[in-house]
Amino acid sequence: MSSLTKSIYLAFSKSRFSKEIAVHAEFNKAKRLLVRLAENPPYTLFSIFTAIALKKCKRDRRMTVIVPKDASMLLFPYTGTFDEKIEIDSTPAYGSKSFKLIKEKLQKPEFDVMLDFDPIPLPEIAVLSSAKIRVACAEKDCFPYFNILFRSKKETDLTERASLVLRSLTGEESMQPNPPRLHTQQLKASAWLKDKGNGRKNPYILSSINIPNLSSEKAMVFPPEAWQNESDDTKAALFASASAYIGGIDRNFELAYLFEIPSVVFSSDDSLKSLIPESSFMKLLPLQHNQQPSNEIIIKALENIII
Repeated sequence: MSSLTKSIYLAFSKSRFSKEIAVHAEFNKAKRLLVRLAENPPYTLFSIFTAIALKKCKRDRRMTVIVPKDASMLLFPYTGTFDEKIEIDSTPAYGSKSFKLIKEKLQKPEFDVMLDFDPIPLPEIAVLSSAKIRVACAEKDCFPYFNILFRSKKETDLTERASLVLRSLTGEESMQPNPPRLHTQQLKASAWLKDKGNGRKNPYILSSINIPNLSSEKAMVFPPEAWQNESDDTKAALFASASAYIGGIDRNFELAYLFEIPSVVFSSDDSLKSLIPESSFMKLLPLQHNQQPSNEIIIKALENIII
């Protein structure tokens, strides 16, 4: 779809958003929320935390989440938290297949609040939602398509950004992202280990980096080819029971952070590293482009975080 067509579509819709509203009063009485989760890690994980916190404030609220298909595994530990999930394969820009899917899904529900937690918010989704309150966390000006805009310093980590949203909308002072319950996931992981791990149970380490001859005296190391093609619920289960994780800032990292697994994480992108909150169970190490981390560095980092 051409940019001209998109501009005409948005310009035609702008007149719908000219009314002033009492934001806090409208938000407090909101019964139905639409949340677009961020598309890329590590933003997706923290947008989930924020959505869960908003849901907990008023449990009778109905919440629909728009989630990237490859991030659905992050929602398995929170089954029952969200009332509806809309999976998308790509950015739902105007005229795309994902946009048409969302348009079809949003024909009947009337949302009171629409929250876009992606760093690049989409006015098209705000238009489709027909919500009075439209919230975006963005650096650029999206008014009037979004009538509440949150901006933070670039060095502010994602937990602090999420807390800013929660505090401004609900008055809550802080947000504590609670790890999910693990019992069901641990049972599924035990069954997988019995089948694929030569009968060995814990401890084990999951690695998404294929490093030859990587081994640890503390745990068995599963390379990426051993587990990355498993189903989403199986991967979530494996992370729930793992002793540690080795990899990059990707979907696997988000699962590791979600379950508070001791992790050695490599990144060549300093801007991403600055977004990750400091943690006793997470060791972030710099990595030059196309550089392969040495076994010695990984093992030493693991020894510092695994109790």
